[in-house]
Amino acid sequence: MADIDSGQDGGCSGWLVVLGSHICTMFVFSVYQSIGPMFVALQHYFNASSASTSAILSLSLFLQMGMGPIANVSVKKIGFRATVMTGALISSIGFFSSSFAPSISVLYLTCGVCVGIGYGLIVSPALGIIPFFIKKRYALANALSIAGAGTGTFILVALIQFLIDRYGWRGAFMVFSAVNAHMFISGSLFKAPPTHRINTSDVIVERQHRTRGRKCSPLLIMIKALDLTLFSRFPLFTLMTVGSGIGIGMGNIGTPSFISLYTENLNLAEPSKLALLVSILAGVAYY
Repeated sequence: MADIDSGQDGGCSGWLVVLGSHICTMFVFSVYQSIGPMFVALQHYFNASSASTSAILSLSLFLQMGMGPIANVSVKKIGFRATVMTGALISSIGFFSSSFAPSISVLYLTCGVCVGIGYGLIVSPALGIIPFFIKKRYALANALSIAGAGTGTFILVALIQFLIDRYGWRGAFMVFSAVNAHMFISGSLFKAPPTHRINTSDVIVERQHRTRGRKCSPLLIMIKALDLTLFSRFPLFTLMTVGSGIGIGMGNIGTPSFISLYTENLNLAEPSKLALLVSILAGVAYY
């Protein structure tokens, strides 16, 4: 685990990391808010209900949020850069495969599972790497990173609607898979933190089991890999994490896309006007 008390504060390398994080949040957060027009097109094409169509988004969000511990293990094993690049590759494959989907059920796998797993591998490393390089100006760096969600929603909702009008939903998925692959490039900006320190809790556990003369059990290995000691040491942080997770999951990320489906069912607005409305909402919410 890298030591966040050392290393360069700011500098070219540190702010390049912030740029890469900004680009990643442009996708992993804003896609869920911008993809509403795509779900409207899918609902018309497959003659599906809004509930079955919106379940794609729900499944993808569930996997993205649940992949946090796995992304943490991946960062420890292969590093920030490789983890983000892997997530970008998986999510782009998911979008590309969605262009060939013959039914809503297949989209649960391609757009739901693949994209959710891919984005889950990206979001935690993209935000977690910032304090390793930026400390004194961390609040500014974190704000610039999160602002990518507003930038992405403002741009992507209009882009997705344009792609659907021009190429249809299958072509839109195919083109967007290439756009999404830009996170593979931004992930290359996430170089390894400059210094490393030994995890003392792991050393203590290893010494205890060496003295006992037996190997670690699978459960203990899993607990060590997830490194859940932070939650036991700081209960207020645990409470804040749970509360924030519930709040964000229930009322933030996917709301604009669900609004798109609901508006379509009520015939309240044309797709182009709805896209403009979501863009304005993103600009106000994140800036």
